[in-house]
Amino acid sequence: MNAVFTLHFSVFAALVGLSQHAPAVQLYDDDKGKLELSFDLGMAAYRSDRSYAQTSVEQGNRTWSEAYADVALAGSLAAADESSWHATVGALTTATRGDGDAAGFTTGEEERIALEDASFGWRSGNLFPSLGKDGMDVSVGRQNFMLGSGFLIDGDAVNFGKGFDDLAETGIATGSLDRGGAYWLGRRHAFDKTALVQIGSGTRYTTKLFWFESDNDAQASTEVAGIDLSLHTESLGSFSLAFIRGLSVDDDWADFLGYSARDGQNYYNARYDGSFLHEALTISGEYVFQEGSAGNENAEYGEIAWQALEIRWKPRAGLRVSRFSEGFDPLFYGFSTGYGTWFQGEVGGNYAGPFNTNATITHLHLRAYPSDTLTIGALFYDFNSDEQDLGNLDGRELDLFLAWTVNDMVTVSPLLGLYKPDESSRDGGVQLGDNDLNVYGQVVMLISF
Repeated sequence: MNAVFTLHFSVFAALVGLSQHAPAVQLYDDDKGKLELSFDLGMAAYRSDRSYAQTSVEQGNRTWSEAYADVALAGSLAAADESSWHATVGALTTATRGDGDAAGFTTGEEERIALEDASFGWRSGNLFPSLGKDGMDVSVGRQNFMLGSGFLIDGDAVNFGKGFDDLAETGIATGSLDRGGAYWLGRRHAFDKTALVQIGSGTRYTTKLFWFESDNDAQASTEVAGIDLSLHTESLGSFSLAFIRGLSVDDDWADFLGYSARDGQNYYNARYDGSFLHEALTISGEYVFQEGSAGNENAEYGEIAWQALEIRWKPRAGLRVSRFSEGFDPLFYGFSTGYGTWFQGEVGGNYAGPFNTNATITHLHLRAYPSDTLTIGALFYDFNSDEQDLGNLDGRELDLFLAWTVNDMVTVSPLLGLYKPDESSRDGGVQLGDNDLNVYGQVVMLISF
């Protein structure tokens, strides 16, 4: 069973521009150190008129809800030349109720409370002036990590529930993939073990060295290491090169999920982001070459966006085309900068597919900002499967959304999605019952104390 469709990552804090643990209660703050406590809540309600044959076999509508509560304690201790030691520890509880999601990854009977963050590190302060303030940051432990825009790596946030339990009971699956649910919210995203070194943050040249190991069965407990080199210029934008190597997997889960090739697999990555033609025109792109025992694959995207800063509501429009070869493995891709990145389509990207493999996806987006606290947007996707012998996931989707920052603590985002596949599950697609229009809706609320 190939389960590249299983990836889903944390989204909402990035969507609305809030930090992971902000605002926070200052418990202690002076020139010797700081200690702060944060408490975040996330709640969401969903309805889908159609369901999808990922693990589900029951056609019809689904109504469900998700929630999380995240508490974290973060502190720092001053050292020589404004360097500092820092640490974070936090716990997270998640739950899904109702019918379970439209793909059947959750059943509505999930809940879990567990350690989420447990990291320790050191920042250099002014010890290395050529690297800038805190130009070296070394950390280890259980924490999140993102590479670039999250095209390949943005946390370990596959949050399945009990949807695979029936397969486990019949011996098809290795075991349960239940991680506590809250699949769409994806708040459980810290890698179990990490060692991260960042050099030159805020300067022209930035280097990141990273190693991490997942404890997520849905990722076959993949272990990787890599290096990322970036050049930042004021006039031309940012250029980056990265190398990633897969070091190990859990063999039993890798066999079931189709991830065995990750052990020894190499990724060569090049990225660009900038506004060298005009300050209102943003151009970005990324290319990935995947090399391993399963053969060579590749993925790439190019995007152009224009924002009219002098016009009322400051509208921003863009076009992106992304392509993923037949056997491309998208690793730990995530939702980092808003709807559509990198879960392309709320129905297509989360439940129906394609899931950033064997596909060409054209994405048109329009956003406007009526006020500092309100964003409205329309997102269109055209999905095309490259090799239809693996399934026909062709279709189109239109998502209309609003993101409203009510105050410093509360943000609300309703979304309406219209998804129309070319084929039903009877004819090579995944929508159960028919290929009619699916009307999908969700409302997400984030509260930070």
